[in-house]
Amino acid sequence: MAELRVGLMGAAAAVRTVPDRRAAILAAVRAAGPADVVLLVGRGHETRMLDTTDPLDAVHLDDAEVANTALIAEHGPPVPAVDDLAERAS
Repeated sequence: MAELRVGLMGAAAAVRTVPDRRAAILAAVRAAGPADVVLLVGRGHETRMLDTTDPLDAVHLDDAEVANTALIAEHGPPVPAVDDLAERAS
């Protein structure tokens, strides 16, 4: 995390460090404005996260699920696109 902060030094945006990944995703979604982008990087397809050095202590953490839950909590369920509605009608 310290390496990321160094890389962001001098960036125009404010930087906030939230060590807990789930809490960080929720905070980013809550703080994002209509024209903002929340970019989740670093874990790829991984859906388990180690809390310790013991692999048996891995916990389920799917970034996409957490982000989707946060988006629905903040903005409600997704609205189908016009193309999706036309496709359903046929």
